[in-house]
Amino acid sequence: MDDFNEVILTLQVHKGLEHAYKKAIEEENGTQWKQNPIFNSDMKMVSNELKPVWSGNYAFVEIGNDGVLTISIVSHTRPNLEKTVDWYVQMGAKLLYKNYREVEKQNSPYFDIGGQSAMYC
Repeated sequence: MDDFNEVILTLQVHKGLEHAYKKAIEEENGTQWKQNPIFNSDMKMVSNELKPVWSGNYAFVEIGNDGVLTISIVSHTRPNLEKTVDWYVQMGAKLLYKNYREVEKQNSPYFDIGGQSAMYC
């Protein structure tokens, strides 16, 4: 789909922890509720309601054999996705596939798949 930036990563985790990692990864890329303190000019708190905070990424984790997770993430927001991917790679994940919109097609390692830019890593 031309409207999303997409990535697929794999991550090796300790056998028996796959379901915990799946839940953590999917939830950390979902909506989280945070306190939102608002102060008046006298620095007196006038409100401290919860507000939704979301990275803009949608994640799905598939559990494979021997503790290997396949993490699929799509996002309309490329910078948020790039930041997330960089963090997962630093934590030991391997990037298998990425498809970022608005990628320069000329003189790049990307190739054309049905009008989309894609790169297999």
